[in-house]
Amino acid sequence: MENKTPLAVVLALAATSIAAALAAASPIGFQQRKNVAPQPPATSFRVNIHPLLTRHGCTQGACHGSAAGRGGLRLSLLGGNPDADFSTIVDSANGRLVSGATPDDTLILQKATGQLSHGGGERIAIGSAPYTTLKAWLANDMPVPTDADVIKDIYVNADASVLQPGAKTNIRVRALTNSGATVDVTQNAIFDSLDDGTASIAATGRLSAIRPGIARIMVRFEGHTKAIAFTVPLNASTRPLPPLPKLGIIDQEVGRTHQALRAAPSKRASEASLLRRLHFDNTGIAPTAEQESTFAIAYTSTTGMQRYINELLATPDANHRWTRVLLDALRVDSARLGPDAARRYTAFLQAAITADHPWDKTVAALLQARPKADGGPDAAFWMTYRDPRDLAEFTAQTLFGKKVACARCHQHPYDKWTVNDNVAYATLFAGKRLAGNTIVSDPLNTIPHPETGATLPGRLLGSAQPSPSATLTQDILAASALGNRDLATQIVNRTWKELFGKGLVEPIDDIRPGNPSRFPRLLTRLTDAFMQNGMRIKWLISTILMSETYQQQASPKPDAFRETHILTHARRRLTAEMLDDLITHTTGSPNPAVPTGAMRELDHRVPNTTLDAFDRCQRDGRTPDLSPDAEALTAALHRLAAPEIQKRIAAGAAVLASTNSSLESITRQLFQRGLTRPVTQAEWKILQKMQYQQPRRQAIEDTLWVIINHPEFGGRP
Repeated sequence: MENKTPLAVVLALAATSIAAALAAASPIGFQQRKNVAPQPPATSFRVNIHPLLTRHGCTQGACHGSAAGRGGLRLSLLGGNPDADFSTIVDSANGRLVSGATPDDTLILQKATGQLSHGGGERIAIGSAPYTTLKAWLANDMPVPTDADVIKDIYVNADASVLQPGAKTNIRVRALTNSGATVDVTQNAIFDSLDDGTASIAATGRLSAIRPGIARIMVRFEGHTKAIAFTVPLNASTRPLPPLPKLGIIDQEVGRTHQALRAAPSKRASEASLLRRLHFDNTGIAPTAEQESTFAIAYTSTTGMQRYINELLATPDANHRWTRVLLDALRVDSARLGPDAARRYTAFLQAAITADHPWDKTVAALLQARPKADGGPDAAFWMTYRDPRDLAEFTAQTLFGKKVACARCHQHPYDKWTVNDNVAYATLFAGKRLAGNTIVSDPLNTIPHPETGATLPGRLLGSAQPSPSATLTQDILAASALGNRDLATQIVNRTWKELFGKGLVEPIDDIRPGNPSRFPRLLTRLTDAFMQNGMRIKWLISTILMSETYQQQASPKPDAFRETHILTHARRRLTAEMLDDLITHTTGSPNPAVPTGAMRELDHRVPNTTLDAFDRCQRDGRTPDLSPDAEALTAALHRLAAPEIQKRIAAGAAVLASTNSSLESITRQLFQRGLTRPVTQAEWKILQKMQYQQPRRQAIEDTLWVIINHPEFGGRP
């Protein structure tokens, strides 16, 4: 790059000043005028300089954004605190970074351009647009940031939203400031593709479609995050569009996605597959012979299916199953809470599920707990974590889908939450603490700020105003749950994952603009309907179960496109408790550690090697991987050869061998029990050869062993 002469520098600065004046005078911005090259104002630290430094990596954790900084310079991580960064750059070390005879001589420019030794290497080129912008700011005496330049919001758009593979388009970003001005900030925005197999994005905002799918692009600028989605349809312009369903929120929105992708939906699942799916998803146990007969009739009509689903959801088994979903999510652990409190907590949630109590009122009851000597069924929620910061972060994430743990020490890099937000929200939980297993008032009632040590008044997430000090914090938290849309969205997403194997947003408890759903309209409309129907979870479950989308067949080996975009029901393994109860159902021999059934147990604290081998949920935040190929070697070997399993097989075989039924009849019965389907002719021929000339009891043992180790036995189709 050639060095500019002093006269050229003067001319460049004059041109920049004129451009800035014109931009300020124009209500739509000078940059939008035709036949005029875009020129940044170059005088605003918040609009131009700070995002420029963030865009070029200066505030990354591996650079000056680390806790210790680099080379004597420490900036906020990912630019989370622009005011502090301004002071650091301009005032620290007696202004050493920005002092020089001319802007070109300043340390900040010479380091950034690699003219002086710099651990980060060259970040900007001499004479480039970022160089010119930074230099103009220095020449203008580094004006102090004002409230007028605070970024209120950003807007993202593109030339096209539907692209064929290989096509390209440009994404543009504009920022709205407190003054009401909008500025084109595309050059300093940060772009990330959340689906890089579908589309790639260049640093300039140039998007390239790669293969069919839905591509989500995350855009960040000065603490604001937005996402924009692009559809890359299948290369099948001659293929007729699938018809759009006329009824049902779910099927209508999924149908729109199918049409946009030019992808045909899957066919309806077979009677046997759908029966097994419905029962394990909603009761955790296999259907009985009577239920199989009833379902054969229900399968043929919409009215019959609705009646069957309603009756299924009214069973005690369904109430236990969906209570366990909540217990796992809320981490109800008898070792942490104490057995009595855990039982009362479980009974409280089960009563709410059984009565289909509005979810927001159930959560309000959990949050409105009072200190009680006996803990109380709902007061146990406050015993989940002893540190109020942990409890606040757990509440925000698990119940409302807001991940604020990052903001305990720095601004969330892909969300709006700051350290102040985290501290103020945690303060609402600071008035209570645990003394043993009893909740008592905490006289300190404060959370110190990790940087300043100061205390902040309690404040709900997303609220600009402190909560009334005269109101009990439990009442404030409880009131915030009533009619809360974030609460509704989170339980809709969690329920969807329980029934489909994957949430409309993943991870399911991280719902934010920077982690958008591929199906935002579906999530929005389903949440609207859920709220309009009183936030009743059984209504939500029934609505999903009755959709054509839920009842579609799952591909045995779905490709990445169908698995991600068609919302085909995902094949999943049974949970540890389901698998153990299915062994009981098939053999007729229960696990001695859980004689009434593993699904009926309080939690995971009953000692048992079989349930441990099958990877039961520990209620510690880790969710066992239930994808079809994720069974651990320990679990597979346990089914194959564990003495505990062999004893149950032998006991079951002994009972069956004492009956007058033929081996063929017993075999067909066992297949229906264990796999929820008839034995095929090919399977029967193989089993006949295996059973031939064996003692009757041994033949039944071998048949049971084959079924329990069958690939379908541990799965939900």
